[in-house]
Amino acid sequence: MKKNKWGNVVGFLLLAISISFTFPSCNSQDKVSLADPCVVLYDICTEDYKVHRGELESGQTLGAVLYLNHIDHGRIDQIVRASKGIFDFRKAKAGKKFTVLCSNDSIEKAQYFIYEMSSIDYVVFDIRDTIDVFLGQKEVEVKTREASGQIESSLWNSLVENKMSPTLVMELSSIYAWTIDFFRIQKGDYFKVVYEEKYVEGEFIGIGRVYAALFNHANEDFYAFYFEEEENYGDYFDDEG
Repeated sequence: MKKNKWGNVVGFLLLAISISFTFPSCNSQDKVSLADPCVVLYDICTEDYKVHRGELESGQTLGAVLYLNHIDHGRIDQIVRASKGIFDFRKAKAGKKFTVLCSNDSIEKAQYFIYEMSSIDYVVFDIRDTIDVFLGQKEVEVKTREASGQIESSLWNSLVENKMSPTLVMELSSIYAWTIDFFRIQKGDYFKVVYEEKYVEGEFIGIGRVYAALFNHANEDFYAFYFEEEENYGDYFDDEG
């Protein structure tokens, strides 16, 4: 009995020691860790870098941003040349977001530069040694939503009151372009719609496909169902096909 008791104690100590010397890494899948997991941005582990974010100001160029982050003009010219056929520096626009991953020291020299062309698309400039430029996309989360509302003054106001994207007005107007005159809709008309909402990093970026809709106008039901006849091509049909 004593032998088993001491064996259990030794086993516990060995386990404790092994846990104490388990160190995390960017790709670590260990459940036991002494530090927070690596924060990944744009598929890059950022634990060895200082992260700076910003928005391009009016009149500001990407070259100016790089220069502010200790990249000299000669190196900037090399980056522009390496980007040819992938991204045109001249197309950078004010208000677009960018991220700079800098060395984790007193100099804080840029190691990666990421420019977001849209809510989804971005370009990465790896400028650590040999310059590498490549495009990427953020993961888009798609949620299916059902919504309905009744017209009191206008379709636009009805959607806003029901906290739906105004873009949905344009989609419904397009779907019913040949069946409903939206300038003649009446108070008491109502609609129901099933559609997609798109999110990136938890932020709503727009609507996707409208799958089905019902619009009751002047006590008459108008249905629309999306049917994909071929891959990446479809159209809307009523309840009679």
